[in-house]
Amino acid sequence: MRDGGGVTDRVTDRVIGGVVVRPAREEDVVRLVEIEEASFEGHRIARPRFARMLRHPTRPLLVAESGGRVVGYASLLVRRAFPEARLYSIAVDPEFRGRSAGSALLDAAESAARDHGCASVRLEVSPSNAAALALYRSRGFAEVRRWPDWYGRGCPALVLRKAGASSSSQETGSAQGRRLRSDPES
Repeated sequence: MRDGGGVTDRVTDRVIGGVVVRPAREEDVVRLVEIEEASFEGHRIARPRFARMLRHPTRPLLVAESGGRVVGYASLLVRRAFPEARLYSIAVDPEFRGRSAGSALLDAAESAARDHGCASVRLEVSPSNAAALALYRSRGFAEVRRWPDWYGRGCPALVLRKAGASSSSQETGSAQGRRLRSDPES
């Protein structure tokens, strides 16, 4: 299903557990930066990068809305002719954690990956992020590797992967873009 068109153009609004998940828009960028700053201490995505993500054909940027307010986001990397998507970043405003926004974003990101022909989804997460690990494991993600010092000296990352029903891909081990701090605590 990868025809070279814009990936985000294929993502439609979805209502999951009372949370609306939709493609991000330019007017969401300021709010995305606020969520980013409230969620992560380092390696933050800056406003210009969020703006570039909106225009990048292989980086769906999804937002979760509750009561008309953007409360979280998920960024997915999808490459043409590559069977694995990467959940690059996911974050929920601390005020809205535990209210299904992270779960809704994860569901929508997985669905977007499948819609674009990906047989699996991979992510990195800190072993100290118990809420994120619990969510990912409850959704069938399994640890495939540990990368030492991923988030800095002495701060490893667990690489988790979830294969779809038709998965035939193998673990890629790509270490590009040292990013996903995964903070969906939902």
